[in-house]
Amino acid sequence: MSVTVDEHAVRVIFKNGTTIDHLREGERVSLHNQQVSPIGAVNLQQAMAWQQRRLVFKDQPLQQVVAELSSYRNGAIVIIDNVLAQHQVTGVFDANDTEAALHTIEKSLRLKEYRMTDRLVLLAR
Repeated sequence: MSVTVDEHAVRVIFKNGTTIDHLREGERVSLHNQQVSPIGAVNLQQAMAWQQRRLVFKDQPLQQVVAELSSYRNGAIVIIDNVLAQHQVTGVFDANDTEAALHTIEKSLRLKEYRMTDRLVLLAR
């Protein structure tokens, strides 16, 4: 769980009792395995892109990009090569058009797409 502030400031009280008195605009804090992360700066334009249904990735593993794309479509996208899954991707995609995003990724990385059904897409080199 994470909290990102895009305007003003907030007080954060996590379920484990940890309190952040003043999380400011442009800052983020996370809770993972009952451990609170240090407060960090965040790129608000990138963090809030979901509000315009844009998916923004900067040096993210393809596996993470594909997982995010999959959440905006019916069905799954599966990478069948572990090395390919770790390939770093940077890009901005429209969440309303995951087919175009998938096509761009395929072309730029020279991938092959195998559609088993409308709901299952396999990606390989």
